[in-house]
Amino acid sequence: MDALYFRVSSERQTTQNQFDDLLHVAEKDGSGRDWNRIMEMISRCVIEEHRTGTNGTTRTVYRLDVRLAADLARECVYVEQGRSGKIGARRRPLFEQMKRDAAARKFDRLLVWKVSRLGRDMREVIATVYELV
Repeated sequence: MDALYFRVSSERQTTQNQFDDLLHVAEKDGSGRDWNRIMEMISRCVIEEHRTGTNGTTRTVYRLDVRLAADLARECVYVEQGRSGKIGARRRPLFEQMKRDAAARKFDRLLVWKVSRLGRDMREVIATVYELV
């Protein structure tokens, strides 16, 4: 079974571009998972909001529905929003959950959109990969 990990580093980034690419690959994992239901949950997980600043301009920000993110994590689909790689993996709770699930062999393969989603620098990415093996 495949696991999927999605992360963006700021409230101004969405994960939609990541979702489409990874779900296309994951649907072929042969697990028989209900990918339509998972896609529907993911589509509601990141909420787009429009905020008006003090100068009157409107900006789009994204926020995570933590309840849905927790439900998805039980499906080995991990979505984190607004957690910067600068703070390190220890401050990314679903990243830590994903590593615990990997150690428990809840999934066979982890799909990420970009290797940079696993860490800020190559040293952190390599350490994470070794931890997942």
